Amino acid sequence: MRKVDTTIALRRERGKIVLREFEWSTADAIGAPARFALELAQPLPDRCARHGRPAVRHIDTEMRMHTGFNGSPVETSWWSSFLESWLTHDPSWGPSTVGEVSGRRPMCARCMRQRAILHGIAYCLGLAGPLALVVLFLAAQAGVLQSVSMPLILAFFPGWLPGGLAVALTLYARGNRPVRARPLTSASAMTIRAHPAFAEALAARCR
Repeated sequence: MRKVDTTIALRRERGKIVLREFEWSTADAIGAPARFALELAQPLPDRCARHGRPAVRHIDTEMRMHTGFNGSPVETSWWSSFLESWLTHDPSWGPSTVGEVSGRRPMCARCMRQRAILHGIAYCLGLAGPLALVVLFLAAQAGVLQSVSMPLILAFFPGWLPGGLAVALTLYARGNRPVRARPLTSASAMTIRAHPAFAEALAARCR
């Protein structure tokens, strides 16, 4: 089913120190400190935001934000970091974090199953390179392997490094992201892409 834009209330994260807390910037679209820490200001319904199904578990999430091309904070991911670094020709790896949005989010059985599968694949891909090196080293010490062939070299680089690691990071991050967020334009609310059933349940709770 097609997702809809849904607004969730935010507030400053309680008990967390914010750098340059009283330094407000009039140029930033968010109208918040140069570095902010926000959290969900309202309890979410017991319904998955991605699939609209009843929640079986609530997990603590922390969404990192960086300043996007339009000036508003956007969700940081491996792909967004790489893309911005490439397009801006910045030699450093990825943009700097300008804020975090944390909170407990409902997850349905399908979300938890997908999360476990994605994390499992990510761990396997991440460990594949080191394990392969250990096996090759032991084979060379035992005299089984006399030389390393070109296909094995290509499988390690660029196959596993950076290709396999990039896929592993993407899958792991995808498993930890229960919902996709729109660029943040306010310190008091955020917009997410949610299932209509979740949007209806959230609206009913706010009445």
